[in-house]
Amino acid sequence: MNPKLQTIILVLIFILLSVTAQAQVFIKEKVEVNPRTILSYSPATNAHSVRFEFEWAAVVVPENNHFYNANLNVKTEVKDNCENSLGLNDWAYGWPSGSQTINITNANAYRYDFFIGINGFYDAYQFVDLTLRIYLDNNLDTLYNWRIMGNVPDYYETRHHWVWITDKFNFQIPYPDLDFMGSITDMNYNPDYDCSPNSGVSLVKDMLNLTILNGTEFVSFYDYRTEETVYGSISVHFNELSDIDIQYDRPLYGTEDKYIVIEAESNGIVERDSVKIKPLDYQLEVIVEPDTIAPGDTAIVTVTKKNNDGTITDFDSGQLFEIGMLDGCVLGNIFVGADSGKYFTDVPQPMIFKADANAEVGTVKLRVGLIEQIGGISKSVGGNGNELTTEKEARTLSFNKIRKPTANNAPPPTPENTENFCPGVTPTQRIYKNTEFVVGGDWIELIEPNNETGDRSITAEPSMPNLHIKLRIKGLVQGTLKCSLKVNWKNLDQAGHPVYGATIEVPAQDQNSLFPIYEWDMNWNNIIVGGDDIKLDVEYTSIPYKVFKKTFKVPIKVLGKDQIEETSIRGYVSTQLTEPFASHMKIVIYFESTWEQFWGSGYPKVVYHPHDWGLCGLSKERPTIAEIWNWKENVNSGIQILMEKYNWSLGYPQRVRNGTTWYIDKKGKKQWRDPIYPHSDDWYPHAYTNALNFNEEQVWKETHQRYLSGAYWRWYPNDPRNRNSTGEWKAEPSRKKHRRGELAWEKFINFPPEWR
Repeated sequence: MNPKLQTIILVLIFILLSVTAQAQVFIKEKVEVNPRTILSYSPATNAHSVRFEFEWAAVVVPENNHFYNANLNVKTEVKDNCENSLGLNDWAYGWPSGSQTINITNANAYRYDFFIGINGFYDAYQFVDLTLRIYLDNNLDTLYNWRIMGNVPDYYETRHHWVWITDKFNFQIPYPDLDFMGSITDMNYNPDYDCSPNSGVSLVKDMLNLTILNGTEFVSFYDYRTEETVYGSISVHFNELSDIDIQYDRPLYGTEDKYIVIEAESNGIVERDSVKIKPLDYQLEVIVEPDTIAPGDTAIVTVTKKNNDGTITDFDSGQLFEIGMLDGCVLGNIFVGADSGKYFTDVPQPMIFKADANAEVGTVKLRVGLIEQIGGISKSVGGNGNELTTEKEARTLSFNKIRKPTANNAPPPTPENTENFCPGVTPTQRIYKNTEFVVGGDWIELIEPNNETGDRSITAEPSMPNLHIKLRIKGLVQGTLKCSLKVNWKNLDQAGHPVYGATIEVPAQDQNSLFPIYEWDMNWNNIIVGGDDIKLDVEYTSIPYKVFKKTFKVPIKVLGKDQIEETSIRGYVSTQLTEPFASHMKIVIYFESTWEQFWGSGYPKVVYHPHDWGLCGLSKERPTIAEIWNWKENVNSGIQILMEKYNWSLGYPQRVRNGTTWYIDKKGKKQWRDPIYPHSDDWYPHAYTNALNFNEEQVWKETHQRYLSGAYWRWYPNDPRNRNSTGEWKAEPSRKKHRRGELAWEKFINFPPEWR
């Protein structure tokens, strides 16, 4: 809903002016569809629309059962409370029925008078039914039905219907854009109804209640009558509204403007308007170096401007600051020259903090405030500064003055001003930044896992092992913990090989903790991964001041199970393939790895020629994490390769018949997909149309050979120069390199019963 609301109340009053005692008016029906309506504000006009729809119809007189020579003329008109005519339908012939409509598109008066005039001829006795519908902003608000009975001579009667719209003030903020550091705006109302009766809201007697609906942490009211700042809400007479200002006195940070909604209410009538505040174009960046200090050591505190575009700007050397301790009061002191304490103002940077020599582990919280520059002179906002007299200075002094709250009206709490300060610390600066650092040692400890908890193994299922993580926060307030576990495998057999690993984010809901202990069982997020280089990255936000980060090297390894039951592997293959494919896949695993996904050490089984990974000897330079550590995923990839090789082998004879056993590479040279004997560039390739299809033995020998490398069969045409020559399939001549197909087929013929 639009921020500005108006309340509209309709009251319909009937006054009958009659010149004869015979006429009667009966209210047959009255329907109040919405007697009290809240309508949204229209920014273009600050107004609403009202539409009057009037209908009439002559009725047969029951006693005579006819109209009895009757006639009607009708006139309607709408006037405002100042007797200005806003719409007129002049006399018009209206027998036996008719309608008239008057639209008010800019409804901003207190009251509308709706006039109805009806006359008849020949002194006829007649009945007339009347209907009036009133629409507010095109929504039906009120419906009236009534009947006229009697003689209707010329100018017999006139009906006056008053519609009251109680919409008495227009609340506005005339300067809606405010910048920080001195922006003030006033408010006003615009009654503009001098001829209105004294009803509804009284501009002198009634109170106007102002409320900041959102943004109380940035703006407040200033009451010139009492010279005090008021937070949240304030009440004032209408004629004293000019004594109230809205002041933007606490900075908004970021890059986006913010709308502040102000509500004005009186006698149940509500108006709203908004003011837009612009963020401060920078915020303070407080740097403490180092951010962890030992007892007796010192830390240097410096301040820069962090602009909204991300750039950093240094302050002038003459800029002064306020610095005070919020927490960690017993851990040390701020030093300015030879003086030490918990709070100083009007000090230059760098600022010094020295930890107590006997300090235990804890967190020091500091607030650093900017002393604002006024006319080239640094002056604390909390001071009176009456000696400054220039126009610019006077404006700023007025701003400083209205920042002073009443004794019982403190600023509303924000996330950064709800803390208890150290004794004697009373910060006053409105532009400030809180920061924290650790005194006394490390702020976090990894309790589990440790050197005594032992390494873990991925189960044969496979699933990840249970890993319990336990941390202790030391010296910091309760905050938010975010972690991620990085599992890498670095102990590879080949130097320079890429590191394989995965990062698992730790969901916050898994951190079932009781501060300062955070502990949880690791949720591996359905990732199967192992490694010998495991790190836990910890990010701890000590609300709302600072983020602490630390990386732990977890003193354990997560490796593969050194022995997975052969029966489990063969059983899984049988669930993924039908025969004879399942049997041939088992033969592949037997020859590639002898049923081993991992070495006896628990590291992945990889043979570099150039690389064969796991159970299925996947020839991939960079397999997936799942193919390395999850034996089922390794088998799934092996099945996909087997089926590709099978389909390629099945199509080998057709490629020979089509002459598509070759291709042209990127350099324009011929390359052979499938061997044909003999190779001769001057006449080859040919399409040998009589090349024979493979039988079962031939296709599976070719499939197994191609799974490993190369091809098992080569087509030998009897007459290489004749495309229609007959020939035969012969095994590759280099038998040593191409025996996998033969050995695999022998294994299939003599398939071990226990492998079924």
